[in-house]
Amino acid sequence: MAIDGTFIHYLTDELSSILKGGRVQKVNQLNNLEFIFEVRSGGANHHLLISSALNAPRIHLTKTGDIPISEPQRLGLFLKKNLERAVISDLSQIGNDRCIKIEFDTTDDFSDAKRLWLFLEIMGRNSNLVITNDDYAILEAARY
Repeated sequence: MAIDGTFIHYLTDELSSILKGGRVQKVNQLNNLEFIFEVRSGGANHHLLISSALNAPRIHLTKTGDIPISEPQRLGLFLKKNLERAVISDLSQIGNDRCIKIEFDTTDDFSDAKRLWLFLEIMGRNSNLVITNDDYAILEAARY
C-alpha cells in the first residue's frame, strides 16, 4: 500500500481519537530509528510504534513484545528524558504532506511547563524524526 497524504490523513485522525490527552508512560528504543511509546489513554495502555527506518518508515499502534536495545542511543535518551510523563495534546498531519506532528505538553527540570513537537517525515529513504521546541528550533533528530 502506498503511503500518501490521504492515507496519512485518515491514519492521524484514527490515532488522534485514541491517543489525544494520553500520558506517555514509557519510551523504548528498539534500534537507532524505531521507538515504542507506551501511552495511557482512555483507561487503557496503547503502544505507539514510530519508525523512520529507511526501508519501512511508519507510525501505528502495535502489541508490545519487541525487545528494547540495552543501551539507548542519543535520540532515545533525549526522548526518555523529555517525553516520559508528557501528555499528547495533539496529533495531526501538516497540510496534505507525508509529515505527522505530535504535540506534547510536559515540564522541564524546574517544573516549568513546556511544549515539544515531534515530527515524523515519511519520505522513503529520506524519512526523519525531529524534536523541536516552542520556537521550532530543532533539539534533536534521527538524521541531520
